[in-house]
Amino acid sequence: MSSSVLSNKSRDFKDNYRNTPLTVVKNRREKNKTEEVREQEQKHAEILSVIKEYEREHTLNSFEKSKAIFDRVFSAVVLLCLAPVFAVIASIIKIESKGPVFFKHKRTGKGGETFEVFKFRTMIEDAHLLQHKLEDINEMKGGLLFKSDRDPRVTKIGKIMRKYSIDELPQFINIFKGDMSVIGPRPISTPIEMFKERHLKRFAVKPGLGAIWQAYFRRDTDFDQWMRTDLIYVDNQSLKLDLKLFFIILKNAITGKGAR
Repeated sequence: MSSSVLSNKSRDFKDNYRNTPLTVVKNRREKNKTEEVREQEQKHAEILSVIKEYEREHTLNSFEKSKAIFDRVFSAVVLLCLAPVFAVIASIIKIESKGPVFFKHKRTGKGGETFEVFKFRTMIEDAHLLQHKLEDINEMKGGLLFKSDRDPRVTKIGKIMRKYSIDELPQFINIFKGDMSVIGPRPISTPIEMFKERHLKRFAVKPGLGAIWQAYFRRDTDFDQWMRTDLIYVDNQSLKLDLKLFFIILKNAITGKGAR
């Protein structure tokens, strides 16, 4: 049999295979998947353009530069002074339960850029895999965040650290790196696609270790109120406001006021 005949038969087999129901369905699924990915990427790009526009509207060059310098210096001093404390806390965490000392998670920061936030681990290992089973005890109205006093995943030392915000201290590493600021909207893991367009303004500034809701509504708040206070901060950011919020939040942390 000649090579040309074999070639023709091979071509016919490929054509027939492409036209079988299974192959047609598979190709259609791949096409739909590609279109879905393309639509998601387009939506994400549109959201980022909205955030960039908010950034341009709320850029305060002199204030942001001085704030960035303060954040870097202050965080370095804090990390040096608290190094022995960090070592003790790390030892207690390791003794009580297995797993890493730090909890690291992707969060969305300024301009919609993602970064890895650091916290002392306050839950059992792989706690995030159990969250979907606990939605019925979620006390954060709005459904986009999870907070509960009855969360069974929290360890004993974790409850103490949460009460006094000790678990947040490693975020001074994020501040030193330039991902965060001392004061600003809290970094949260909710995908930006789930935010209402007016709430995207919160990503016009760096996320912070402390925010308005922690100063005044640390416990008694819902998602919409949280977002409203973030927008108030973005529209009124100043050195005076930052200092005021810092000392109120510090007092709340020391006394454990409003902690979950």
